[in-house]
Amino acid sequence: MSVIAALLLTHLFWWHMQPIIYPFFLTAVVISSWYSGFRAGTAATLLGAFLSEYFFCIPVTRSPGV
Repeated sequence: MSVIAALLLTHLFWWHMQPIIYPFFLTAVVISSWYSGFRAGTAATLLGAFLSEYFFCIPVTRSPGV
């Protein structure tokens, strides 16, 4: 749940923090690890990395000449 909250908060504040997208996800990982332990922290890390990459990173395209 903390990772989903981090995703929503990042989406809401996207224009104010655009070059740096990870503070809310880092907070979600710390909260998950603190309250639920190592496995929940690892799951939050993997899920947060996937969601932040999927929703907020610009895809890299190859140029036509390469």
